[in-house]
Amino acid sequence: MKIKFTYNPTIKEPLITIEGPEDHPQVKALSQVINQIDGFIIGKKQNRSFRIAILDVFYMEYHEDTSLIFTENDTFQTDFRLYELEQISHQFVRIHKSFVVNISKITSFQSTLNGRLDVTLSNGDRLTISRAYVPNLKKILGEK
Repeated sequence: MKIKFTYNPTIKEPLITIEGPEDHPQVKALSQVINQIDGFIIGKKQNRSFRIAILDVFYMEYHEDTSLIFTENDTFQTDFRLYELEQISHQFVRIHKSFVVNISKITSFQSTLNGRLDVTLSNGDRLTISRAYVPNLKKILGEK
């Protein structure tokens, strides 16, 4: 794959063009990443609605009939179910029946004695990955 950057200070709005076959894996991956830059989720806090950039989401939790979105400094509620949220971006991966994590926010992970994984996110939060979801996460993160 070849990437060409052309910088033009007279252009106010950036234009990104991807040329290649639509079904090429690198074209698909690059397209998804670019689409996420502008992607957002609507979250609610104190009777107000907020646009939350997908890139700012650390993880999401389903707790007591409510889906919660966690960012670095805030927590928001949303009407979406976890299965709907994990479909918004390929960055979101299910790690437990009640948790979806943004894999780009994982800084480290460690196996535990009971077959689970503990992950640490870039904001310092720690989550436990259920055994059922460990193989999929390892595959995504490229570990055998």
